[in-house]
Amino acid sequence: MRVVERAIASTGIDYRGTKVIAAVSGGADSTFLACSLVALQRRFGFRVAIGHVNHGWRPVEAAEDARFVARLGRRLGLPVHVLAMAGTHADTSVTRGPEAAARHGRYQFLADLAASTGSEAIMTGHTADDQVETALLALLRGRGPGSVAGMDTVSPVPHSPALSSRVSHGDAILDVELTSSGRPSFVRAVLVRPMLGLRAMVVRKALRDAGIEWREDATNDDLRHPRNRLRQRVLPELEAISPGFRDAFLRSLSITREMAEIAEEAVDAAGRNWKPCDHGVQMPIHTLAGYAPFVQTAVIRTALIRLGADPERIESSHLRVATAMIARRRGRAYLEIADGYRIAVSKGTAVITRVGSYPRAVDGSDWSEGVVNRAP
Repeated sequence: MRVVERAIASTGIDYRGTKVIAAVSGGADSTFLACSLVALQRRFGFRVAIGHVNHGWRPVEAAEDARFVARLGRRLGLPVHVLAMAGTHADTSVTRGPEAAARHGRYQFLADLAASTGSEAIMTGHTADDQVETALLALLRGRGPGSVAGMDTVSPVPHSPALSSRVSHGDAILDVELTSSGRPSFVRAVLVRPMLGLRAMVVRKALRDAGIEWREDATNDDLRHPRNRLRQRVLPELEAISPGFRDAFLRSLSITREMAEIAEEAVDAAGRNWKPCDHGVQMPIHTLAGYAPFVQTAVIRTALIRLGADPERIESSHLRVATAMIARRRGRAYLEIADGYRIAVSKGTAVITRVGSYPRAVDGSDWSEGVVNRAP
């Protein structure tokens, strides 16, 4: 618990008199998080509530998970908010698949819950093992240093496009308060991951020593999911090849994170050259082309995200095509990208626009009010 305490203290947030949301699935990591936050309430002066999402994939097991979280909340004296989602596994139109859809729905619910309860932070039980897996998956997918550096202890709540999910009141969990999920007008809370310095095996040992039970998710054994194959097959092999691999890799991630921060400053400076236009933003080609290719792709990616694009739909290969198109600096050309966005080159200008239904820019960004949204 001291690791969690130090991590929370390192955020620099004044938690006195505030509320925080603990994202609890019922698994070992999130159960440990909830117990730790209760023990630290007096130390930091915050009040804790639990947020739990039932994705509906495993009807019987998911209902048991919800009951377990409800019982845990009662034992700890915490209010519990549950979202039962319908259709997340089938609705993958805005994401790469059911896992990404679930992630989007989960964060949207947590953001809504934080907004409706006036909470300052959403805390999750991501561990050092999750950090290693996330960074390795980013490497395998050819992502940039910002993604490869892994997760930050404090970060903005991920933007979630609207999903066709709904709240359902299940008879089996009537003792749990259910909260609907509509897009909040502004998310004040930040995402805090206070357990990134803890190994999963340490968490489980601590729970066993304290006689605290948790739920095991059977889908974690499904090797069709890349993260599960990485966890169960690749990482053990890497540890066999190089004992202590995880710790060494985490040290490398620390260096990568420092490099990513330097790169982010350069990208932020370059991104200030975007100017609002109809349904998007624009920048002179000679300005954008003057930056290194890495900065160009990062500036384009950041612009897409700030305009509302789903980060999971932005392919690195598409960004490379976009920079090649910009490098030619002449003619009229465009590229459809991220399911609803267009990068165009015309009259010496690079333009990124939203097409189709014209979703709003990310709330709270500089562009959410500045982008002109005229009818086509």
